[in-house]
Amino acid sequence: MKLNIKKPKRKLDLNNITRTFVELGSNTLIQIFVLFVVLIGVNIISQKYFLRLDLTETKVYTLSRETKNIISNLEEEITIKTFYSANVPPDLISVRQDMIDTFQEYVRYSNGKVKLEIKNPDDDNFKSEATTAGVPEVQYQEFAEDKYEIANGYLGAAITYKDQTEPIELITERNIQNLEYEVSSRIYKLTHDDKMKIGFLTGHGEKTTYTDYTQVVKILETQFDIEQISLSDGKPVNPGEIKVLVIAGPTAEFTKRDLFEIDQYVMRGGRVVYLADQYTLGSSGDNMSVAPSDSNLTDLIDNYGIKVNSTLLLDESFLPLQGLFVYPFWVQTQEENLASEHPTLNYIDTLVFFWASSLEENKTNESQNITALVKTTDKAWTKTGEMISIDPGQTFIQGQQEQYDLVLIVEGSQSSAYKDKKIPKLDGDTKDARTDKDERVNEIADAKIVVIGDSDFIADDFIQGSEQNAVFFANLVEWLSNSNELLAIRSKNVVTRGLKVISDDQKTIVKAANIVLVPLAIITSGIGYNILRKKTKSKI
Repeated sequence: MKLNIKKPKRKLDLNNITRTFVELGSNTLIQIFVLFVVLIGVNIISQKYFLRLDLTETKVYTLSRETKNIISNLEEEITIKTFYSANVPPDLISVRQDMIDTFQEYVRYSNGKVKLEIKNPDDDNFKSEATTAGVPEVQYQEFAEDKYEIANGYLGAAITYKDQTEPIELITERNIQNLEYEVSSRIYKLTHDDKMKIGFLTGHGEKTTYTDYTQVVKILETQFDIEQISLSDGKPVNPGEIKVLVIAGPTAEFTKRDLFEIDQYVMRGGRVVYLADQYTLGSSGDNMSVAPSDSNLTDLIDNYGIKVNSTLLLDESFLPLQGLFVYPFWVQTQEENLASEHPTLNYIDTLVFFWASSLEENKTNESQNITALVKTTDKAWTKTGEMISIDPGQTFIQGQQEQYDLVLIVEGSQSSAYKDKKIPKLDGDTKDARTDKDERVNEIADAKIVVIGDSDFIADDFIQGSEQNAVFFANLVEWLSNSNELLAIRSKNVVTRGLKVISDDQKTIVKAANIVLVPLAIITSGIGYNILRKKTKSKI
């Protein structure tokens, strides 16, 4: 027998309900107030203590140790002025904020020596100040009322020290990641009056700083004064004045006296970078072949421990993105082919060489230390001949594939190639500028010579798309001169993601995966979806 016991109905207690809502409201207000106080506290702390989490591979948003050293040792104030127009397109809004954030880091780490002025685009004198600072007016697409219009404006900044100003003419998405170098290099240039000198040898058909290497020279001039060096009068090159001598792709013979003066420069502590061209583009406007261009300078370099081979390198590494065909005369090194631990290769992952020659170690004494900075892949081979076709449409015949050296550094003890020999006389009737007071040296304990099997790799005609080439060369010059202030900053954010060279077997596997696995994944997803759908219907 079941008893139906009715439970008494509860009456709604309006007082309890009201009290509950009041308590909930009070708790919410307290939580909002606490959150508000916390946010204000965080904001106040962030104004005094700057903290930004940088998860990028090369620490794009973190000032390097070298930059902090430069700005913390400033003797007088530096002023950074921004000239950035207001109505910029959406892709430049984040650039403007990143620019300001970077400049504020300079302010925070400078011990009060860096001042930041963000110029208001609405000020009457905005345009005149920008023009005076060297920031030009440029055209861009203005974003207004949901449409794009062509507008004129300013997208730059300027750095002022004493009565000198260095502009950064354009700051966009293309160079914002390298802004630290743009700023630090200008600060270095403004605050250093006694810049070291770098010499480029002339007189033997070398590439010139005026027509061939203008972009690289622009980078070097931030730190160094560039001079043209001639050996025609026999005057010794003074290593105390010229820290590094660059010999770029000579095509004419060196006289014995020229070779002697280069030898004596090395013996007296001068640093040499030799960019060897064993093959050059054919004469008479023939751009589809290369011909031998052996220089007798290679004999002198051989005496120091590095042999430049009279061969032309080919490698399966260069893959132009446009067509994905291989052009083996251009060598694109992979990250694993670089001596990444060397400071000249900081953050650099690939380099491109054009019609290069291979190098070999040829030690002449046990005290020499030879370092291979850059190598080809193990899919390289060589070619020789009086005239070699470089037509990209040809069928390339492979030789024996192996790995070759492209850049070598020899350091340590060296003996003069002219030891116990008379000083060669100048050709012709030229008055000899060398005197009895000019010291002659036969031995050196700490020589440094860099040999690169290509001079085109930093030429203006080829450097587009190979920005790391110029960075690497500038790093080399700075390292040889023992001036390492900008070395790590320069290459920090210039990254090239080269395509990896894979074997034919790996290519077959990738193709098979694309043909089989992708359709299989789609079919499997469809079957799984139908099964899940049927199960869902059966439960309803």
